[in-house]
Amino acid sequence: MVSTLSQLRPLRWQGLSLDLPGTWDPVKLEGDASQGLMLLADLTRPKLGMRWKTLKSKTDVAKSVESAMVDEVGRLAANETVDTTPPGDEWQAGKLYIEPDPPGRDVWVGYSRATKRLVQVVYHVQGRDRVLPDQVLPTLADESADWAIFDLSCTPLPGSVLEKHRLNVGDLALEFHADRKPLVIRQIAVASVALTRQPIERWLAAQQLTRKKFYRPIEQPQPIEIGGLKGVSRRIVRRRRHFLMRSLQKTLIGVALLDESRDKLLIVEAPEMQDLEPIIRSIGRTHKD
Repeated sequence: MVSTLSQLRPLRWQGLSLDLPGTWDPVKLEGDASQGLMLLADLTRPKLGMRWKTLKSKTDVAKSVESAMVDEVGRLAANETVDTTPPGDEWQAGKLYIEPDPPGRDVWVGYSRATKRLVQVVYHVQGRDRVLPDQVLPTLADESADWAIFDLSCTPLPGSVLEKHRLNVGDLALEFHADRKPLVIRQIAVASVALTRQPIERWLAAQQLTRKKFYRPIEQPQPIEIGGLKGVSRRIVRRRRHFLMRSLQKTLIGVALLDESRDKLLIVEAPEMQDLEPIIRSIGRTHKD
């Protein structure tokens, strides 16, 4: 059971936002902004599951919430739900079921006006506590522009859509597209160890090498400083044989920066420096606040 807000860690994924115990980590992430799910667990067992699904415009919201609750806990238990809506104007028709005889599941289902999504949160309760209604639901929000997973947090370009993600221990990467602009945000830990394996220039080169089929470098790594972080940058250009592929940006610029205060190595890639700078300044901000 969580006792203080200082023990909570932000989770921002596909626009949904929660503050959860720092010992809970995502073990399953599926889908996209329109429909998906996530499962979080600690070292011993599953702790919380979350599903979301976009409803059609003419769908009866109240009936959809009721139906989702019945599917999760059954008709008799659904008759014991109470109306509960998290703070924020976006939520509507929220219903909460509290397991009367743990172990079991506490369940909340509600509708977001902001994104027209039906959201379902399931907390696996062992002994009687009020983690879901008192600590999880008050932090639930929708339509967040931020992303935060494990200890990587950032704000990508407006309109960014997640294309890929890699969440390995010590190597986290999110790949987005925003209006045909590719964007990579990667965080490597522990930087002091990573840089003993190879210098920062080679970390950047290795990242850009993944695009060698379509791009080639046009310069040597250049020293750079952004937001007080020092590192290197290098521009790559679309190969001539792909000049007819208008979907490919003509150039991409990558930067590798050392965040000494957090002992992280940051690698970010985007079409232009003006795209990179605000993103880099946002990385880690959520966890510092």
